[in-house]
Amino acid sequence: MSVKRDEFIAKMKSQLDELNLKIDALEAKAHEAKEEARQAYRAELAKARHESKLAQSKFEEMKAAGEDVVGFGAGEPDFDTPQHIKDAASKALADGFTKYTASSG
Repeated sequence: MSVKRDEFIAKMKSQLDELNLKIDALEAKAHEAKEEARQAYRAELAKARHESKLAQSKFEEMKAAGEDVVGFGAGEPDFDTPQHIKDAASKALADGFTKYTASSG
């Protein structure tokens, strides 16, 4: 082997070692950042769940006190659709209003 070749190989190995150290440091920073983001999302989620439970408790409390409350959660309503709405829907169908409205975009 020539001296120049050995020097070149040593230089390249040194550069590769430096790059590997940079990669390791960047991967560690990325992992820390991801964990910080996960922690922030977990905290936000816990806060939202807590607020939801408080709202649900208040709703139940008002309902138990006999107040007329309407739940806007998912699910079926606890009352029948009013007749005038049913009639309007039937008339709209009979009049041919069976398409989507025009989009503005």
